[in-house]
Amino acid sequence: MSATGPRNVWTGGSECTGGLPGTGVTAAYVARYDGHTWITRKWNTSAFCGGALVTTSRANGWLLGNSRALHFTGKRWQKVTIGLGQPTAATAVSAKDIWTVGGRFNASHLSRSKVFFTHYNGRRWRAVPLPAIRLPKNGYLYPYDIDAAAADSIWAVATIYPAAAHSFLLHFNGTKWKAIPLPATPQQLLRVVPDGSGGAWAIMFQSVTGEYEFAHYSNGKWSFDAVPANGLPGLVAGSEAFDVYSISRIPGTRSLLGTGDVFYSDSTGTEHNYSLIFRYAP
Repeated sequence: MSATGPRNVWTGGSECTGGLPGTGVTAAYVARYDGHTWITRKWNTSAFCGGALVTTSRANGWLLGNSRALHFTGKRWQKVTIGLGQPTAATAVSAKDIWTVGGRFNASHLSRSKVFFTHYNGRRWRAVPLPAIRLPKNGYLYPYDIDAAAADSIWAVATIYPAAAHSFLLHFNGTKWKAIPLPATPQQLLRVVPDGSGGAWAIMFQSVTGEYEFAHYSNGKWSFDAVPANGLPGLVAGSEAFDVYSISRIPGTRSLLGTGDVFYSDSTGTEHNYSLIFRYAP
């Protein structure tokens, strides 16, 4: 999803399934909301499977795919050849300052993949290398997310695979990118959002245990918060298991909203599962 306000909300997705000849489905979608109605556009192509979406106004936005893009200019979608690779996430400071993170992924030899940022200055897209990150033998880097606080404060997250996952928080200060290692392993940073005061929050996942946490980086220090269980009716403490999908800051504040699911038992052994909205208020 990408939005600039309650009257300009975009969401996108794709159907990219295999199968026997004639049974596969390949399509990409963008739905735009103007405060009153949704308008959906569909393209029958594999170019945008797993692509990224970003809008800067109701008359401007991008659907970014593998080496190509569709640019909405208010009246129509224009095809643009980028030739850089596959973006995994995108963020915009303005219509003339857009960042994506992604790369050229080699499915057969992942260690040969090349990961980089791409930047749009209003005229053209160019590749920007990530800061130096030492990889283990046969290791590769996968970038998950990127989000801008301002032109001189952009945050991203990436994880080293395989073996023990090790994540990095990446920060752009308007001049260069810096890699900040996550001190906890094996942990993966999946989503990132500026905290409104110069730092960043991220969703953190440990694949060994399947547990989620919220990680906070501020003033050069890390801290970690457990996913809150208070408010779950009838919860038997310790039985809960969470999934956390997204995190976003409420504009103009340091408060956050997140979404997820929970599964747990009550004192009678009855299983419960709910979709959740989390709220953080400092």
